[in-house]
Amino acid sequence: MNKETLFIAFSTQRGGMGKTTFTVFLFFWFHLLLIAFFIVLLPDF
Repeated sequence: MNKETLFIAFSTQRGGMGKTTFTVFLFFWFHLLLIAFFIVLLPDF
């Protein structure tokens, strides 16, 4: 079984653009589509 690591990043110069919401929905969709588990790190500071 060949496993690959895929890094996906989202960024904007402005706050309040919905990056966290978009990330959660995107990885939930990936989970349903691929039947896989993900680790999502959201370093909001």
